[in-house]
Amino acid sequence: MSHEVESMMYLGDVPWHGLGTPVDTALSGIEALRMAGLDWDVVSEPIYLEDGTPIDGYRANVRATDRAQLGVVSDRYQIVQNRDALAWVDSLLGEPAQLETAGSLAGGRYIWLMARLREEYRVLGDPTTLFLTFTNGHDGSHALRVMASPVRVVCANTLNFATRAAVRSYTMIHTSNIEANLAQARDVLGFANQYMARFHAVAEHLADIRFTAAEWNDLCQMILPHRDRSVPEPKRLIQDRELLNMSMYRPDQAAWLHTGWGAVNAAAWVTSHTVSPKSRPDRAMERFIDGEPLVTRTVDVLLNPQKYADTNEDSDAVLV
Repeated sequence: MSHEVESMMYLGDVPWHGLGTPVDTALSGIEALRMAGLDWDVVSEPIYLEDGTPIDGYRANVRATDRAQLGVVSDRYQIVQNRDALAWVDSLLGEPAQLETAGSLAGGRYIWLMARLREEYRVLGDPTTLFLTFTNGHDGSHALRVMASPVRVVCANTLNFATRAAVRSYTMIHTSNIEANLAQARDVLGFANQYMARFHAVAEHLADIRFTAAEWNDLCQMILPHRDRSVPEPKRLIQDRELLNMSMYRPDQAAWLHTGWGAVNAAAWVTSHTVSPKSRPDRAMERFIDGEPLVTRTVDVLLNPQKYADTNEDSDAVLV
């Protein structure tokens, strides 16, 4: 629900939840944090029982500006301030990061920074932009992560599916040596380039997979199957499947009509441009980080069709 977005700034289209501060250009430094509502610090404070006895081994993370409690953490927890996260992203890129969106969720417990890389990639002739997203939790339940997410420029499809041969994210826990991990994670640009090379190879393979309109209908059944044959198909599942099917025939899909790459972009268009009534911004951010289940499922079905020939196979790709 939209109340999960505490604050954010964004460049471009208004987010579906209608919240946040629009900006005319990508921002950097303290201005980016201020516009995103992230210009605050976290302080660590002791915890006490009602009788005043201190609780050993645990501390409370508290936002300095309004005394909001963000989470209870172990005394080994290392705080990474929002400004330090931005400074690290700047160091990673070798220049001030130009943030296109940033913000906080769940009352400041979870924050993100997203920067566009200068280098432009071409995937099957299409300009594709690579974004690096840094996320951090102040509640003790979210690790620090940085991940690569390619976006097809012509239609703004986010194509962040996983590949077995290259990773697209790096994770650091707050109880480890944060400074050492941040230094090691500077290799993230190397793994981003490796991921894009593998991404391109998979895209070429998918483009060579061709099928008829009738076979596309069958693939949609495999991608979004009806799990329980003892009950009628849910109306929402039927609608989601029809939307996926019709997204193959969008004008920007003409070059990849009835191909595996067209199928993946159809799935990406659905997840990038439509919103379930049950969608929550925090879950949307998790899907952006970990990969959209519908896109990943589509890639897997295309590369391993026999595995999904029985459409009773469970799927996590439903849009709710």
